[in-house]
Amino acid sequence: MALKALDIFKLLPKTNCKKCGCPTCLAFAMKLAQKQASLDQCPDVSEASKVELAGASAPPIRLVAIGTGPNKLEIGNETVMFRHEESFYHPAGVGVMIPDTLDENALKAKIEKIRKLKFVRVGISMHANVVAIVNASGKADPFAKTVKAASTLDLPMVLMSSQAAHLDTVLASCADKKPLIHAATGPTIDAFIALAKTHNCPLAVTAPDLDQLVPLVEKIRAAGLQDIVLDVTTPSVSRTLQALTAVRRMALKKNMRTLGYPCLVTNSTVDPLVNVAECSMFVAKYAGIVLTELDNPEQLMPILTVSQNLYTDPRKPIQVEAKLTGIIQTAAIAPGEAYRWGGMVDENLGGPTHQHFFNARLHMMLDGEANTVTEHEFVPRPWGADNPHGNVFDTTTRVLSRERDGAREADGRTGRYWKISNTNVLNSVGKAPAYKLAVTASPLLLAQEGSAVHRRAGFATKHVWITAYDPAERFAAGEYPNQHSGGAGLPAYIADNANIENTDIVVWHSFGHTHVCKPEDFPIMPVEYAGFMLKPNGFFAGNIAMDVPADSDPASAQHGASCCCD
Repeated sequence: MALKALDIFKLLPKTNCKKCGCPTCLAFAMKLAQKQASLDQCPDVSEASKVELAGASAPPIRLVAIGTGPNKLEIGNETVMFRHEESFYHPAGVGVMIPDTLDENALKAKIEKIRKLKFVRVGISMHANVVAIVNASGKADPFAKTVKAASTLDLPMVLMSSQAAHLDTVLASCADKKPLIHAATGPTIDAFIALAKTHNCPLAVTAPDLDQLVPLVEKIRAAGLQDIVLDVTTPSVSRTLQALTAVRRMALKKNMRTLGYPCLVTNSTVDPLVNVAECSMFVAKYAGIVLTELDNPEQLMPILTVSQNLYTDPRKPIQVEAKLTGIIQTAAIAPGEAYRWGGMVDENLGGPTHQHFFNARLHMMLDGEANTVTEHEFVPRPWGADNPHGNVFDTTTRVLSRERDGAREADGRTGRYWKISNTNVLNSVGKAPAYKLAVTASPLLLAQEGSAVHRRAGFATKHVWITAYDPAERFAAGEYPNQHSGGAGLPAYIADNANIENTDIVVWHSFGHTHVCKPEDFPIMPVEYAGFMLKPNGFFAGNIAMDVPADSDPASAQHGASCCCD
């Protein structure tokens, strides 16, 4: 039975030495209980405690590090089968395989192509984070030459060769980079174990199926090696998927230590579209490393996008939270005089009332580019036969068809909100899956119309703007907000009143905070918050957390009982 955090804490040194990387022993105990740390991270734990805690505290899937430095790749240490149960923690390594059969120019071009596989999505940088060098030539010199060229990428490396001698030659010059040695098999396992022990590098192992893989892993563990990666690739995509799932399930549900290691998959499918789909599936279904021969940006980005989406905490909503703090502007006030432009923050000191504004540019692509925005409000239903008690209210729907229709204001009285959907795609109840834009009905721009601020900050006069996508329309206030005389930005973007229904659109949301200064804001104001949320609406056929087996009520009509009360 798993120990609780307090039970584990009682067996720790209780010195709060921080050697384990946690601020306190209790924090370390909590991570041990959650299988997010291993006992060997505490150098001062007693031998008696080690014996008692060894089985209970070890993560079900070992955390394995490949590479060194800031680009080190950590895989494994996952604790759940399904993301909604808790979260996935260590994103899969996604990388390109480089054969050692390329000539010098082709190799150089390949390296530069991989180097440029970097993207920014929703403000987060992502890139191919591992590279594999394949000893396709079967010779030592080309392999060493290709490894040397690939090492300039400063990425974790997977060295793939069936020849232990070739790997030994290469590792002599790059073992300090902690590459993954790939891959031990039944006939080569002794030589590969020796390599991993000599060079202190993680070792991958592979076999035709899990039944043959388990004894190989046991042999590696018996040799004292623990940094192991399981290559479960098979000639069949379905069998590979089954192997990935079985390894995860046996490690988590059955606590099978011989399979408690991260998995690796390689994909050489010729059709690039099918290859992308398969790699995305492997990322979603438990692979720790996915290696592909694809190297074009449009091929790698979808795979990285899947990884980015999966390895976010499902307990946190899709939201933007802007935090405002800092030293406020102040003005000296003569004794006995009132401050006419804001609030008093101290004796004879005032702070002006002001506004902070932000604008989020959301280039939506929900099930493709043909997107539509609808506006919804809650309204009471009139008295009548279908509302005899006066307690019924309805939700109205209005399609925003043109750009000028899309300049909208929030309304707290009616709970106005907007949904972005692709009306060409329907879910299980005949509605279009959508993102609901939930905003706060905060004050809009309060500067007088005609003022310099109003002319230049036209974007802040509406909470929501919808425009047809135009790559030149990048900034809500225009290209030069402090130089133009007025009217640039969103007011100019909607002047042509283009169609925004069932097309490629951009949703712009203006939000902010109106700040009335108070004594607590001086000299440094506490944090104020502003933001918005995007809520998935109608993506699933039901609640994805409802995985409890169905049951029935013996008192229900299904079992012959009356469905009505006496």
